[in-house]
Amino acid sequence: MASDGDPGGSSNSYPGATLQDIPKSWTFTSSLPHDAFYPTPQPPTPPRSPELLGVSPAAMRDLGIVAGEEKTGEFLQVVSGNKLLGWDEEAKEGGYSWAQCYGGFQFGAWAGQLGDGRAISLFETTNPATGTRYELQLKGAGLTPYSRFADGRAVLRSSIREFVVSEALHALGIPTTRALSLTLCKGSRVVRERIEPGAIVLRFAQSWLRQLATYLAEEVLGGWESLPGMLSTPEKPSENESASRGLDASEIEGEPGAEENRFARLYREVARLNAETVAKWQAYGFMNGVLNTDNTSVMGLSVDFGPFAFMDNFDPSYTPNHDDSLLRYSYKNQPTIIWWNLVRFGEALGELIGAGAGVDDPVYVKEGVKSEQEAELISRAEKIITQTGEEYKATFLREYKRLMSARLGLKNYRDADFDQLFSPLLDLMHEFELDFNQFFRRLSALPLSELETPEARRDKASISEWLDRWRKRIIEDWGAGNAEAALPEDRDAQRTKAMKAVNPNFTPRGWVLDEVIRRVEKEGEREVLRRVMHMALNPFEDSWAGKEFEGVLYEGDAEEEARWTGDVPEFVRALQSRAHFLANQGGRPLRAPPPSSDPVLASVNSSASLTRSSSSVLRLVPLSLPVSTLANAVSSTLGPKGRNVLIESSFGSPKITKDGVTVAKAITLEDKFENLGAKLIAEVAGKTNEVAGDGTTTATVLARAIFSETVKNVAAGCNPMDLRRGIQAAVDDVVEFLQKHKRDITTSEEVAQVATISANGDEHIGKLIANAMEKVGKEGVITVKEGKTLQDEMESQKVEFEKPLILLSEKKISAVQDIIPALEASTQLRRPLVIIAEDIDGEALAVCILNKLRGQLQVAAVKAPGFEGHPDMLGSTGSITITKEDTIILNGEGSKDALTQRCEQIRGVMADPSTSEYEKEKLQERLAKLSGGVAVIRVGGSSEVEVGEKKDRFVDALNATRAAVEEGILPGGGTALLKAAAQLSIKPDNFDQQLGVSIVRNAITQPAKSIVKNAGLEGAVVVGKLMDEYAGDFNKGFDSAKGEYVDMIAAGILDPLKVVRTGLRDASGVASLLGTTEVAIVDAPEKGPSGPMGGMGGMGGMGGMGGMM
Repeated sequence: MASDGDPGGSSNSYPGATLQDIPKSWTFTSSLPHDAFYPTPQPPTPPRSPELLGVSPAAMRDLGIVAGEEKTGEFLQVVSGNKLLGWDEEAKEGGYSWAQCYGGFQFGAWAGQLGDGRAISLFETTNPATGTRYELQLKGAGLTPYSRFADGRAVLRSSIREFVVSEALHALGIPTTRALSLTLCKGSRVVRERIEPGAIVLRFAQSWLRQLATYLAEEVLGGWESLPGMLSTPEKPSENESASRGLDASEIEGEPGAEENRFARLYREVARLNAETVAKWQAYGFMNGVLNTDNTSVMGLSVDFGPFAFMDNFDPSYTPNHDDSLLRYSYKNQPTIIWWNLVRFGEALGELIGAGAGVDDPVYVKEGVKSEQEAELISRAEKIITQTGEEYKATFLREYKRLMSARLGLKNYRDADFDQLFSPLLDLMHEFELDFNQFFRRLSALPLSELETPEARRDKASISEWLDRWRKRIIEDWGAGNAEAALPEDRDAQRTKAMKAVNPNFTPRGWVLDEVIRRVEKEGEREVLRRVMHMALNPFEDSWAGKEFEGVLYEGDAEEEARWTGDVPEFVRALQSRAHFLANQGGRPLRAPPPSSDPVLASVNSSASLTRSSSSVLRLVPLSLPVSTLANAVSSTLGPKGRNVLIESSFGSPKITKDGVTVAKAITLEDKFENLGAKLIAEVAGKTNEVAGDGTTTATVLARAIFSETVKNVAAGCNPMDLRRGIQAAVDDVVEFLQKHKRDITTSEEVAQVATISANGDEHIGKLIANAMEKVGKEGVITVKEGKTLQDEMESQKVEFEKPLILLSEKKISAVQDIIPALEASTQLRRPLVIIAEDIDGEALAVCILNKLRGQLQVAAVKAPGFEGHPDMLGSTGSITITKEDTIILNGEGSKDALTQRCEQIRGVMADPSTSEYEKEKLQERLAKLSGGVAVIRVGGSSEVEVGEKKDRFVDALNATRAAVEEGILPGGGTALLKAAAQLSIKPDNFDQQLGVSIVRNAITQPAKSIVKNAGLEGAVVVGKLMDEYAGDFNKGFDSAKGEYVDMIAAGILDPLKVVRTGLRDASGVASLLGTTEVAIVDAPEKGPSGPMGGMGGMGGMGGMGGMM
């Protein structure tokens, strides 16, 4: 770690060599034969028209490359992947490039096989001046065997971020992978959420290894002898910076039951290296953002820079990863998560660690662990891993205390400093939202004389106590003796110089890098990249422009430097502090960010705390977590490859379903405040289901997307009403676009296609629905019921009587004389007779039954409510069905005009806004019975659970079909919304409304992304291609079931317009309102008597490492 621990890098006396001439080796590939499980020979894909954007001078020195080499064509060819050094293509021999295969845990779950999906290692080189060996690697140079569904490319945006931060961390003295060069691939366009320019970073590290213990020890860490000796005692682990004891690989040390062999020493060394690195992260406010096990280096290096960030306003709960809703990788949890990863590493080495002195026993090597040895082996491994945890903690604290002491200007650490200086300072920074790194830099330049008197501290009363403690410790530490005496100016100047040497004036914050990316990518600038790299490599300077560096006058931009090292823009401050507060910090009083007039701090205006009333509780609402929780559960069901959700039932069998509204309504969160947010999103699904009958999952996904962006923008200071106006204007534009492009459903095949898609690709359900609708008509009644067999059945009500006569009576019929004329007419015409009356009994009923039994007359009597008017003749119908529950009259032979008039009358009442939903439902049933037929679909299955799940899909399919018939169809799979997003270009009245439009534009791409993601593919890649390459083809979409780009209409992948329209309107309405919500009120829980205290349980290992900080 010579170079990583010493930003000064290699010796200036070594002039360096060209890339062609620097020493090269391929120890990795020569030591390890390649096969399906180990690193694979892999050449880069040569890019067209590469342009070298930037080179790190520090990286050039540390690799031993001669200055000026970056200006040669050979250099460009190598760093862009167009030329392989050491490989003879004609002879097919020499050193070859490779990619690694490995597995790991991601977000706490085993992710299976991973691997270098876009990283290709070229060779290893050792700098003769330092003796440090590095492995050079291209990132973004094309496909590897482990690219899975990705393209092996990197975009310019992320490449700039990695290029700058790698070298910035090195300059701060933080162990890290490095970056030599950044190359723009001008002929390469990379599909992400949009089409972006591609780029390649040539990065290097002492090792990119993530596995293989023996190779790591012998080839990377300098041999087994360089590893640490045993722990001094289990109770007091070693805190030495270099714990090496020079033990031979075969030697065993340690107490009985915890004997340490070479693999135990290797494990402890990896843990120690990582403990020192994470301590440096914490001291400098750096957050990786994605600390999965595959991003934890065996060398303790900072590696794989995705959503990283340097802290702006100090917030220990801050995470730069917007997908990390549980804060797993937040600033405060980084020490814990690195240890969690190391425990997983220990488990992988567990058998070797636990073998102790027997690790080289020939019987063990050949046969492995015998059953009688397992208990002893496991016990030894667990004990060593636990002791290593204590060593990890001790190493972390030692390094953290050392750095924090230096940052505060202290030459020596005292035990009381942690509680009296470090912790109180972090609390104050959090409370007053002070800029983390700027505070230390400005404190460095603050003369102690300004803090000597109470009068001078009066304006800083809010932290005067801490400042007073700090001043006294500085005076004691710098040898003034009396803490009340003044520190001589010369010593104070030395203190200032020492503090500035460890407190950077510049760190590449996210907003700075965003500006650099915009200027390089959009505006074609190149010098800005050189300037930001120069500042990153020299972070401790007061200024840069016009100063000499290594004897060369540096031409910088003073105005740019002042802005990048000044106060964080208000928009950025608000976005981090307030948005993150709303998402995760419910219950703490709000405080306004301090103005920046004072070099250290300023007065803080605080608002009143929210209080509790006698009957209710008032609290700031942390809504991001509950919204994400519900939406994640619902969105997993979306698309042809969506998953089922198992729901517990309070009685009976559990329910398995993919129905979005059922899943949403089943979710109840324990926290009452969070449950409010979840129920509001569930209301979106319910409202969409009520109106359209389907599309509830899409509506939930849309609601989450709109809500999350609304929260961020409101927190950043946007006018919530203008934001909402922009959202609604965009939704109106999208709906209008969809209505223009919809097409009517015309064939039974299209009906089946709509039903099939809504039933999650079940063609059987689609055909059954289409068959039923064909028989009963578009306005007919189709009912889905649970069957009693294993098969699904469509039961169309069959005719009981052919062309019967109908006698209607508003009165009760008892006397036979009242029905004799009707009986005679029925006999003479040889037509069945149906009697519908208030009631029928006595002689009249007896005569009917007798004639029916004798076969002389087909007659049925139906008891019904009274009728208006008096019938003056017998009515007639085509057919009639009478059961115990229902009487259904089909093909009535009355006046067609009168029937049509009655249907139009019903439709008019349904269109009246004052008609309730219940009344509309009943009127729709009446309309269906007047104008169509009736069918019953009985759902079969082998169990109650299966029948329930299938019935949900039948109902969804039926509702979607009705919606499609009513308003028409669109290309499905989220395609129509994608095409609407591509054309959305309305110009609202102001900037905040424009942000609302942007929120909708982004949100309506999310359903398609979720569908593709559930199919195991990269949603952003597919969506980007559809919006760019196929933007002009409205019907072109992606069939996630087959993984093909197809004409969605021709392929039968359809969405009803009514479903899409309703889901979008409901989602935008609720989500935009919810996004402006800050306070919630719930009923206060009644306090019951306290229950008996439970047992202590187990500690469960190191836990959260909360005692570290």
